[in-house]
Amino acid sequence: MLNNRNDYRIAIQLITGQAGLNYHLYKIHQTNTKTCPKCELEEETVEHFLGRCPFYAATRFEAFGEYYSNMTHIFKNHTILRIVNYANKTGRLKYDSTKGGMDGVT
Repeated sequence: MLNNRNDYRIAIQLITGQAGLNYHLYKIHQTNTKTCPKCELEEETVEHFLGRCPFYAATRFEAFGEYYSNMTHIFKNHTILRIVNYANKTGRLKYDSTKGGMDGVT
């Protein structure tokens, strides 16, 4: 069960694709790149963050039992709580209330 406001915020962001990841932030003019800051291999979309970024492969395996996957498979086979816990472990979608936005936006 999601038990705090931050977890609900992360769940909504991941479901809608409007997450504090560079692909979305670029679209709303909050960063100058769509590229993933961790691997720098492709656009940092929700799909990339959840299933493909090599930087998060070990964390992904710990959370989902797979090093690489895709968003459809992850949402179909795992609870939203498990998905949010993965996001929390990465720290990538951490909200900084003192700045009114995402911490570490690149």
